[in-house]
Amino acid sequence: SSGINAEYGLVSSGELQVSHVSPHKRVIGKVFGSINRRWEKHTVVLTDTQLYSQEKYGIFSMPIFLDLIQHIDVVTVSTWEPNINSAVQLRFTDGIVLLQANGTYERDQWYHSLLWKFNVLNRKKLLKMTSCPEIIAKELKVRKLLKKLSSSIDYIR
Repeated sequence: SSGINAEYGLVSSGELQVSHVSPHKRVIGKVFGSINRRWEKHTVVLTDTQLYSQEKYGIFSMPIFLDLIQHIDVVTVSTWEPNINSAVQLRFTDGIVLLQANGTYERDQWYHSLLWKFNVLNRKKLLKMTSCPEIIAKELKVRKLLKKLSSSIDYIR
């Protein structure tokens, strides 16, 4: 399963609260990080290749390119952000961006829309890299296995 759910219509823009989380290895770092964390209000636009804000400041002073995202998930943040229950998490090599919508349905719409665009972009890149059907099939199987393995590792953490 790709995590895509037809129940949610794809979104292309909307009002979101956005925050950047630096990669901390220790729980204490996460706690102190949340004290200093700023949430910014942005009108976020989702295209086939990027996320950007119409306001162009802070986290969104530059667009976020979807091919730089390592993992997309919905996370519970109420343990370290008392006023926020959950958010969409975009994981990168240099940190995490959290996207908070006005409600759970809108949050799920963003989650599924981001997953859809992310998966389509990755499939297009794969198709451009090779023309041999056997290699494409093998690569898709390997990616699916790696995704399952990554989910298992995240669950263990």
